[in-house]
Amino acid sequence: LSWLEGLRGGGVEAAGSPSKLKIKMNVVMRTSKEFQSYEKEIQTQTEKVDKMKAEGKEFHDIKQQDEVLKEATQCKADARRRLDAAVEDLEDFLNGDGKALTDSEEYKEALSLVDSKPLSNEVNLMPSFNVDY
Repeated sequence: LSWLEGLRGGGVEAAGSPSKLKIKMNVVMRTSKEFQSYEKEIQTQTEKVDKMKAEGKEFHDIKQQDEVLKEATQCKADARRRLDAAVEDLEDFLNGDGKALTDSEEYKEALSLVDSKPLSNEVNLMPSFNVDY
């Protein structure tokens, strides 16, 4: 294990470290953006399939676009599951090890991120935080 600590820069990160919090925040924001992109793709594909049907396009072409729509729907469900898990992980961190960071700006941003309800049924744009690490 000591060789692994050397690769990390000499020591193990504290459980309530700001960088752990930033990583968890980034996971929520990245997964939320991914979820939103699938929402947009599903809307675009649905419109495309409807238009193709209305124009009487080839059955094979419509079926192929339906498969793209089906795949996007499955990816959206997976992104939703991962987003649920990421938000839960962030909340658990904030209520556990992250309590040591309550005075930090990152903690306040994380609370704001959780309060923005990235899991609501309507797609919302996640607030943009400076969480580079």
